[in-house]
Amino acid sequence: MHRHFRTLCKLTALGAGLGWLLPKPIHTAAKDTSPLVAQPPMEVPNSSGGFDYMLFDARGNRVYASHPGAGRLTMLSVKDNRITEYDTDGRVNGIAIDYSGNRFYAAGGNQKVVIFDYKTMNKLGEIPLPGNADDIVFDPDNRTLYVTHDDGTELWTVDVDHQKVTGNIAIAGAPEYIEYDAKTHRLYQNIKTANEVQVIDPVTNTVVATWSTEPVESPHGLALDARRGWLFFSGEGKAGVIDIKTGKLISSVSFGSGYVDQIAFDAGLKRLYCACGNGYLAVLQETSTGLKLLGNVEDHRGSHTLAVDPHTHTVWVCYGDSTHSYLQAFHAE
Repeated sequence: MHRHFRTLCKLTALGAGLGWLLPKPIHTAAKDTSPLVAQPPMEVPNSSGGFDYMLFDARGNRVYASHPGAGRLTMLSVKDNRITEYDTDGRVNGIAIDYSGNRFYAAGGNQKVVIFDYKTMNKLGEIPLPGNADDIVFDPDNRTLYVTHDDGTELWTVDVDHQKVTGNIAIAGAPEYIEYDAKTHRLYQNIKTANEVQVIDPVTNTVVATWSTEPVESPHGLALDARRGWLFFSGEGKAGVIDIKTGKLISSVSFGSGYVDQIAFDAGLKRLYCACGNGYLAVLQETSTGLKLLGNVEDHRGSHTLAVDPHTHTVWVCYGDSTHSYLQAFHAE
């Protein structure tokens, strides 16, 4: 998670009075042609503080949001709009699901992996980590959880069945979002300090390729079009796409200001959504030649992560301040 987002989350409580301090994006979608329509925010009961990574669980029809500002994990059951929070014994950031093992994992600044029962969300245990974690991803083939060392230079490998750290993978710099592709059986790791994506083979747990993200700097968000074999990434006001078969940049596009943390790809609509953190969502369209900007949709300052429902095409965001916290849906048009 970028240090700028930690600052933005604190500023959220100051409200619209800071609006003149933040630069506006270079494009703003007109109201009648907006690609997203905001729905009423849903307040998280008895909760406050900033959020981090989000995950939409299509199998369980749930929205998850790590809630480090509250020391909890937030879950929304889309079926009945019921919001529940679970204690994580400190700050968590990354979240992942092991369907075959019926487990849910969360890890972060609490220096541990917290294990939940996926069906009941009862806490099952903890796995100590050597330091602060950020994002995590689960490889179901080797049943290994990959944990990024927050602002470190390695990933930790965690054997979830034996519940222990088994090793580490050296990387080129401070990691951000990590993505697993079942089709190629590869891990893709953003390196924000080097403006690179590193490709990891989970069979050998080694880096097998390094791709530049230039002209996109400080890449944080990462998403995959698995069918097409395109890897999307986003950083400071820009997004790009790499062909994972060649490692070559296909195209890049600017959408204005903002430090993007998390992005999400809707394969049905072929849209890429970027949470800019400065009060806007950038909506990009996948084309035959790369990406194009559809527009920037007004969001909430400090909202820097998101998730998309692949069935209804709803985009979910989260945000909070010192007194309240919210989840909010945006319907695709």
